[in-house]
Amino acid sequence: MKIKPKKSLGQNFLRDNTFIEKILTCANLSNAAEIIEIGPGDGALTKYLANTNKKFRGFEIDNQLHSKLNTKFSDYKNMEFINADILEVDLRKFSSESLIVFGNLPYNISSQIILKILEEDFVFLECIFLVQKEMAERFISKKVKQNKLSLIAEYFGSIHGIFDIPPEAFHPKPKVTSTLIRLFKNNKDRELNYLNFKMILTKCFANPRKKIKAGLKTLNLEMDSFSFDINKRPEELVLDDFFEILRAYEQQI
Repeated sequence: MKIKPKKSLGQNFLRDNTFIEKILTCANLSNAAEIIEIGPGDGALTKYLANTNKKFRGFEIDNQLHSKLNTKFSDYKNMEFINADILEVDLRKFSSESLIVFGNLPYNISSQIILKILEEDFVFLECIFLVQKEMAERFISKKVKQNKLSLIAEYFGSIHGIFDIPPEAFHPKPKVTSTLIRLFKNNKDRELNYLNFKMILTKCFANPRKKIKAGLKTLNLEMDSFSFDINKRPEELVLDDFFEILRAYEQQI
C-alpha cells in the first residue's frame, strides 16, 4: 500500500540513493553499537541501517508508516519501531556513548528536536540530521554573527554542516535546500546554570540589532565591569563573553 506523505507532519522523503549512501559514509558507524532513527518514514535510509546489524530503534509518529515499517523489517531481530512523538520520548533511558542518532527532521519541528537533544541529559556518540539549510545555518558553530541557537549549541558541544541536498532528491519536493549536519555533545557536567544562561541569551538577543548594553540594562548589570566592548551587538560577542555576563548576573542574585 502506497502511503501519501502528510504535509501536517512535515514529511519529505529522501529518494536519491546516492545521497543516502553518502550520508552513511559520513557517520562513525564503526564505533557505534546502537542506532536511533527519528522519523524513519518509508524506510529509505532504514534499509541501509538494517544491514549494519546494530541494535536499532526507530521512532515514527505516523501510525500507517509505523505499521508499514514493522512489516517491511519483520525479519530483522535487531530492529524495533516505536510509534511515538520524539518530542514526548524520554531519551535519557536510551543514552549510550556508542549511540548514533539519525534523522531527516521535519522542517516545522527540527529546532525543537535539536534543542531537546541538547538540553536533555542524553548521552550519544553523534547525531546525523537532515534539516532545512536556513535552520542549519542558525545552529552551526561560528566565529562571527552569533545567535541564540548557535550559542546554545556551542554551550553543549558543536554542530557542523557536512553537505547540502537539493529539493529534487526528495518526494514531495520541498521549496528549500536541505543540509546534513553533525552534532557532537560534550557529555560532561557544567558548572554554569543553563537556565540562567538561556534567559540571558533571550534578553540579549531580544533586539539583536541593538548594542549589547541594551541587554545588560535589562539585567540591571554594571556597564563598566566587563572585559568586552559593550558597544558591540550581541552577534559580535563570543561564548565566553556571555559566560562573563552570566557570572555577573549570578553574583547579584
